[in-house]
Amino acid sequence: MTTYQSTVILKEVNNLITHSCRGEMARTGRFNTMHRAIIKKHFNAREVFIHDDLREIGLKIEAKENEFVNVNFKCPNLESFLKSCIENDRNSLAFYQHLLTYYNVVALPN
Repeated sequence: MTTYQSTVILKEVNNLITHSCRGEMARTGRFNTMHRAIIKKHFNAREVFIHDDLREIGLKIEAKENEFVNVNFKCPNLESFLKSCIENDRNSLAFYQHLLTYYNVVALPN
């Protein structure tokens, strides 16, 4: 369950992604766990690897019950890719609200 409007949560998550991918924050690695969590949730992946130097993402996803495949793809713009993974359903919104709380982002209701 979320305590804020979905539009506020989505706006703040997009702002957090922008902040985490630009400037000094992008170089610190502080947000690597968040980036992997967003991708992991979106693809229901068991594991996510982000190779910044190669501009590549690797996923371990379930193809069949208890059978996993590795998928690698180029990702020239991590910020845009992460934003494309954002979903607007109740479960996702609760997950994003938790991320915002963890990263101390205060979303004020409109």
